[in-house]
Amino acid sequence: MSSRAVGCRSSGAEQFVQVVVQDKQGCFTGALAAQHAGAEAVDHGHQMHHPGRTAALTLVEPAGFADPGRRFYAWLIAGGLAGMAPRALRPRLSRWVGNSAILETELMELGRTSIGFRRALPPARVFSDEELRRVRVPSLFLLGEQSSLHDARQVAERVGALVPTAEVEVVPGASHALPTDDPELVAARILRHAAE
Repeated sequence: MSSRAVGCRSSGAEQFVQVVVQDKQGCFTGALAAQHAGAEAVDHGHQMHHPGRTAALTLVEPAGFADPGRRFYAWLIAGGLAGMAPRALRPRLSRWVGNSAILETELMELGRTSIGFRRALPPARVFSDEELRRVRVPSLFLLGEQSSLHDARQVAERVGALVPTAEVEVVPGASHALPTDDPELVAARILRHAAE
């Protein structure tokens, strides 16, 4: 079965999509990589409550490991407004708000299309220590050092202390938009983790 990644600049990302599609036969046996907090929470929660059905987790700048606070929502609103600006202004605005995702035309089109969409998932919540202790599969956490979602160092310490199977990497200079800040690094880490 073949697949292709739409809107990705990295051939590594295309390989990763193929790995996930080929590994998702029957029960979920591959690694999950997603930036969307809802998708991560669903799979992370599935692994905690249905052990043995997930072989590995890959979480890229995940929600649910610390309270996001006002800073994240301000970053989200500023990025949304900057994403509506004329394309010529976006590089300067991207640097100012710390959000490289606004430079991705396909993401901005998706964002405009989704205005008015009502999310069916509940709002993200912070996982309890007990829930994190239940994670028993190899787990890769990729965190942006300058994330507005959480303090990456605190999340790394918490996950490292509670999830014995976790590998945590804090990417220097990266924000919550880690997949667009450094797509080659993200694709390489995902492929390596999926192959292990």
